[in-house]
Amino acid sequence: MRRAAVLSLAVAVTACLPGVLTLEAQDSMDGSVGADASADGLVTGGDAGADSYVDVGTFDAPPICDAAGVACVPAAPGGWTGPFAFYEGPAAGAPGCTAATNFPSTVLDGHGPLDGNAPPAQCAPCACTPPSTAGCPANLTIQWYSDMNCTQACTSSTGDSGGGGCPAIDVACSAHSFIAPAPAPGACTAGGGSATLPALPWGSTARACAPPALPQSDCPSGSLCSPVPPVPFGAKMCVSRTGNMACPSGPYSSQTSAYSGATDTRGCAACGCGGIQGYTCGGAAINPGEDCFGPPALSQPLSSACTSLAGYAGMATYSLLGGAGSPDSGACAPSGGTPMGTVTPNPVTVCCLP
Repeated sequence: MRRAAVLSLAVAVTACLPGVLTLEAQDSMDGSVGADASADGLVTGGDAGADSYVDVGTFDAPPICDAAGVACVPAAPGGWTGPFAFYEGPAAGAPGCTAATNFPSTVLDGHGPLDGNAPPAQCAPCACTPPSTAGCPANLTIQWYSDMNCTQACTSSTGDSGGGGCPAIDVACSAHSFIAPAPAPGACTAGGGSATLPALPWGSTARACAPPALPQSDCPSGSLCSPVPPVPFGAKMCVSRTGNMACPSGPYSSQTSAYSGATDTRGCAACGCGGIQGYTCGGAAINPGEDCFGPPALSQPLSSACTSLAGYAGMATYSLLGGAGSPDSGACAPSGGTPMGTVTPNPVTVCCLP
C-alpha cells in the first residue's frame, strides 16, 4: 500500500546566505497536516518563538500557515486597526518599522504614560518702554468755568507756555475758576514674556508596526496568516483604536495604554503695562491782568484739579506766567508673563492577544 506523502513546510538555513531564513518543501511521514488552535486565539504552527521571523520584504505567506516564523492570527475587529506588532519600553531599545522585520508600516510612533506632571512653560520677564511722548506742550489749553467749582464750562483759551514770557489770555466769559489739564503722554510698550517649553516627561516609547496585507492562507475563517513579531516587539499581535476605551469582545483582550502625543497649550500670559506713573509737566501760573503785573500768581500744576480765581474772578484778561517745563520721566509697571496652559495626552487604546 502506497504511503501517503504530505507536503509540509520547514525552515532551512541556506549555506550561501547565512542568517537568511527560506522555506522549502519536504515529505512528512506522520500523515498530519495543518495547525493547532490554541486557547488564546493565536493559531500557531511549528516551534516558532517570538524572536524568529521570515525575512522577506513583502510578506508572502505559505499556502499552509504551519511553519516557523508564521502564525494564524485573528483579523482586527470592525473599527479597530491591526493586527500589528507592538513595543513599549525605553526609547533607546525601540525597534523600527522595517521590511527586515516583516513589519514595515508604522501604525503608532508614540509614548507610554507621562512620568509625572508636565513642567510649566518658562517665561521671559516682561518689561515696559518709557512713555512715547517726549516733552511737554508748548501751547497750554486752559478751560474756564463760570462757577467756582469747575462744573459750568464757559470757554477755553490757549497760551504759549514756553519761552519764559508772560502772554496775555483773553477770556470771553466771566470766569471764576479754571483747569490747566495735564498732557496725555503716549502709552508704554510691553515686551518680553516669550515662552520656552520644557520637554514632556514621557516614561517610555510606544511603537506599533504592521505587516503587509495578510492573506488567509489555510487559517480558520476570520484569521490571517502573519509573520511572528521578532524581539524586541511583544510576542503577541495587537490591535488599536484612537481614544480611551475598553478592548473589543473576542481574543484581543489584553489592554495597555499608549499615547500618540499630547495637546499642549502651555505658554505665557501676554505682557502688559500699567498706568504711567511719575510723568509731570510743571505748572501754569495765572495772573489777573496783563503782563503778570497783577497780584501774586495763582499757581496750578498741570492736572485735572480745579483752581478757583477767588477775588480775581470775572476779569476779561489774565496772563500766563512761566512754562510747562520739561517732563519728569514716567514709567509703567509691567504685568503678565506668567505660565499658563495645560498638557492633555492623546490616548490610543492598544489591545493584544493574551
